[in-house]
Amino acid sequence: MSCDHKLITEHASDYVEGRLPDYLKKQCDEVLQHCQYCQQSVAGIYQITRLAEGWNDQQVPEWSRVAHAVRPPVRYVSWPNWAAMACSLLAVLLVVFRFEVRLDDGLTISFGGNQQQEQLQTLLAQELQSFAAQQNETLDERLEEYMEFQDLNNQVVLNDWLELNRQEREADLNFLLTGWQSQRLQDSRRVNQQLDILTENQIDNNTYLNQLIRNVGLNERGNL
Repeated sequence: MSCDHKLITEHASDYVEGRLPDYLKKQCDEVLQHCQYCQQSVAGIYQITRLAEGWNDQQVPEWSRVAHAVRPPVRYVSWPNWAAMACSLLAVLLVVFRFEVRLDDGLTISFGGNQQQEQLQTLLAQELQSFAAQQNETLDERLEEYMEFQDLNNQVVLNDWLELNRQEREADLNFLLTGWQSQRLQDSRRVNQQLDILTENQIDNNTYLNQLIRNVGLNERGNL
């Protein structure tokens, strides 16, 4: 079933917000049942509306600028620092020499890891890189599809606007042409009426002149 998308393009926002009359809403429902493009357009407007409804304005909480501007006094204790340094040094040595502890129950504690763990880490890093590359390709494909969809949507909106503009221009030209023809017809009727009046006046004048000539001729004969 073909669809020109014009109905959904013009009334999509009102349809989502529930402000359409019943007959327009029924028409939009019928179009959305058959047109996948119109369904995607309305779904996008639904997502934007939900994002706008979920936005909540919050005030900035009160906080003390002095407490963050002035550094609090620090009490220096020597022995905790030395203890932490010693533990850090011991941990570094255990990692450097790859110290391992094996228990009878099979538990192994390794500082620095063994060769098998390094291989596993290498394989895991390779798998992660491969997965990241696949995700990037998928993301690029989806981005291209979205751009094509946006281009198609923009083209449809532009075509609808051009068609509407053309129809408005045709309506304006038809209105001007109708007015000009009506004015021309009125002018023609007015001229014809004036010509009829002049013709009638001319006939009356001719009749009067003929009667006057007859009267003058009769008077001259009577005098003779």
